[in-house]
Amino acid sequence: MILIANIGSTSRRYSVFEGEKQIQSAHVEMVDGNKNYLTPLLTEWTILPEDISAVGIRVVAPGKMFKDNAVIDSAYKTKL
Repeated sequence: MILIANIGSTSRRYSVFEGEKQIQSAHVEMVDGNKNYLTPLLTEWTILPEDISAVGIRVVAPGKMFKDNAVIDSAYKTKL
């Protein structure tokens, strides 16, 4: 399973995929600061952390370099 996280300033979006099929998703509006919403969602979805084989995180940053998907390596982090 692959977990995709889109962490915004006022909301969180999570999706879980098996292959190309999305099997779970949630959009959580932030009401009380930086609360951990992911653990309760995984519990509700009956997904164990060890079931997750990869994580994708959406990073929003300005500039032409950051307009496409990329693997975040040391060169990317330096430019970020």
